Amino acid sequence: MRTLVVLAALSLVPVTASAQTRTSFVEGFGGLRTTTLPAVSGSLGGTLGVALTPNVQALGEVGRTNDVLPSTFSTILAFTPVDLRVSALYGEGGVRFVTNPFGHVSGYGEALGGVARLNTTFGGVGSDTTDALINIGLRFLDSTDPIASLGAGVVVQGGPVMMTIGYRFNRIFASDAMAGLLASGGNLDVNEVRVGFGVRF
Repeated sequence: MRTLVVLAALSLVPVTASAQTRTSFVEGFGGLRTTTLPAVSGSLGGTLGVALTPNVQALGEVGRTNDVLPSTFSTILAFTPVDLRVSALYGEGGVRFVTNPFGHVSGYGEALGGVARLNTTFGGVGSDTTDALINIGLRFLDSTDPIASLGAGVVVQGGPVMMTIGYRFNRIFASDAMAGLLASGGNLDVNEVRVGFGVRF
């Protein structure tokens, strides 16, 4: 409760005048999936935000998610020697809305869309040669598919330095071949908790 009171108080305090023009930013982030056990799959990437108005920023983001398999599928595989992963290298663009761009603490909400390149890898069963042959065959399942994302969280900032803590939902609209393999109904959903560090300019 004390933490909430402190954050609420800080959100009402303006930052210094020299920082009030810094509403664009660049940051690096890391994410951890919330629906997979054990929770070892995550993401890394970077985001560039350019101020359109004090409360609205245009976003460009690139990143890599280590595994986008459905959570039930990943949890079952975690208890077997099989190592099957579907990673996603993606790029997106969108907008972020911030509630208090000149305060020390601000809430934000964001929406993005783009494309993701899916890559399937297999290991843990048989010899290295067998795994290599299976991986060659899996290349036919690799695809480039649309991705859409929604996120929300808190930005903590002081001077040029900023930190974001939030939640991100990503949906990849997988190709028919990938959706059939994973029995995912055509969508690969990833829920993450994210932390980012960056600078404002």
